[in-house]
Amino acid sequence: MKHMELYDGASARSMAPAPGNTNNGYQPLRPPRLTNNQAMVYDALLSLGRSAKAYELLEILRPQGVNTAPTIYRALTDLTRKNLVRPVHSTRTFTARPISKPFTKHSILMICEACGHVDTIENPALQYALEDNANSAGFTPRDKVVEIMTLCREETCPSANPGL
Repeated sequence: MKHMELYDGASARSMAPAPGNTNNGYQPLRPPRLTNNQAMVYDALLSLGRSAKAYELLEILRPQGVNTAPTIYRALTDLTRKNLVRPVHSTRTFTARPISKPFTKHSILMICEACGHVDTIENPALQYALEDNANSAGFTPRDKVVEIMTLCREETCPSANPGL
């Protein structure tokens, strides 16, 4: 069985507090345990700075020895469970968030149609209002996914800078 590593490559043993150091109960933010494949997929998505399709990630990671789509999909599934990656249903892509800002069940995705940049806003009140409206109409929401197609104002976005 392959040894599991933390995202930064440190083993779980090296992340444990020193003996006798209780740190006054403070627990620093620690990355979830990621396999090598999960870490590679997560790094690739973060470095792109936009959403990407699984096959695009496969092409990016092929030089690092990732040769099959199921490897990418397994990593994406596990990263989604850890709230580090989220599928963008309207574009059939995936997007990543830094470990310090994981997705929540209230995350609303803002997707730029021009460059693929994805950002989130957190608005529990809006999510609850949508759920209440669905219930009033006789539906029971099973999953709440809100995606808003936009044009962003990023400096590198073609929509913000038509000359790019």
